[in-house]
Amino acid sequence: MAHAAPACCARGRRFPVYDALNFAPARFFLPARTPESVEAANATGLLMPAGTPGRQNLAEDLRAMSALGEMYVTVGQMGTLITVYTFLQVSHLALSLALCMGMWRVHVSGLQRVVVWLRVRHARVGVA
Repeated sequence: MAHAAPACCARGRRFPVYDALNFAPARFFLPARTPESVEAANATGLLMPAGTPGRQNLAEDLRAMSALGEMYVTVGQMGTLITVYTFLQVSHLALSLALCMGMWRVHVSGLQRVVVWLRVRHARVGVA
């Protein structure tokens, strides 16, 4: 049964966090701007397409940054879950091995008793 991935984990999902991705690498440190603030600036006659000077004065759009942060929190929780699950598996394996070793020890000590019993019985049969 196939399960659909949650929206935060969709394959190839992009988070439009930064402004002017097609311009200078220094723009990676400039968060995206809200469409409303860009439209308001354009309505006043200040055409501010992505990558133009003065665009840093517009209001920041932090919705994508919040979604990205939530995704990183989810990844951290998955890492914690895998760590706990692995710890439980290793603990179970160690306890199972200890139990098997204990059962083996009892089995071997029981075999020694059987061998002694067989020797005694064989000796009695041989005497009679």
